[in-house]
Amino acid sequence: RDELKQNPVRDMIGYGVHYQPPGTWSDDTSLMLATIAGIIEAETIGQSPLEMIATNFVKWKVRGEFTAHGEVFDIGGTTYKAIVNLEKGISPRESGLSHEYSQANGSLMRTLPASLYFLKKRDGSVKKALKGVHEVSAITHAHPSCLLACGIYTLFLKQVLHGFSLRKCYEETCNLTTELYQEPRFEKWLTRFDRILSGRLTNLDEKDISADGYVVNSLEAALWSVLTTKTFEEAVIRAINLGLDTDTVGAIAGGLAGVYYGMENIPAKWRKAIAKNKEIINYGKSLSTLLEKLGSK
Repeated sequence: RDELKQNPVRDMIGYGVHYQPPGTWSDDTSLMLATIAGIIEAETIGQSPLEMIATNFVKWKVRGEFTAHGEVFDIGGTTYKAIVNLEKGISPRESGLSHEYSQANGSLMRTLPASLYFLKKRDGSVKKALKGVHEVSAITHAHPSCLLACGIYTLFLKQVLHGFSLRKCYEETCNLTTELYQEPRFEKWLTRFDRILSGRLTNLDEKDISADGYVVNSLEAALWSVLTTKTFEEAVIRAINLGLDTDTVGAIAGGLAGVYYGMENIPAKWRKAIAKNKEIINYGKSLSTLLEKLGSK
């Protein structure tokens, strides 16, 4: 962060840590696209999406599918171990890690399409939607903190879809999270999210926000970035300039900001610069068509 304060990111750049050209997406987007494809494939044949999503995760790791340039150049440790479990034939319901050191952000970064899907699919039941989101998270990240983070993200997204202001979205998310997560298995871990659920996250100064790979910190950083800015561009730039796990915090913040502000408010020069941008747009259109179909049932 100190380096970024001297030379802040203001536009899409390249050739950083992994020496990739501008517009290259990382594992965050790859796994999100793999999730979208799995959901659409599963709906087409009338099956649960877990198996399809898990299969796509393996295709990504082994074959480089769903990547910007045909290669996997970054993969989180928890995600790697879970996909190895899938390769061994372990069920996606049992493949995810749940020990103390598996509380990373690798499922939160890709939860957006699953959150959208289950909010539409589960007959309007928020509890059922959260269960589906938890199951998709647990393909790789099964720790209660990871499930909670994906759940809080989903509840915030639900308020965004209602058309509420960002402040209202935040307030309702805090209330709903406290109401819906009363199960004993979550009680211990819910306290980790106190800074979010207090309703006072926006009162924190930037120096109090960590943007590392710990799932609670990543969610805090992303929400803080969205809640303290007024445009998509501002939200993403703020998230990136927090430093540390920039691609993932940027992905989490960018997902929420993208739904809130809409496609037309994502800078055109950024959209054009993204590798395989037409392919990504087609994934989005396919998911949108599916969601509209589910919403009309």
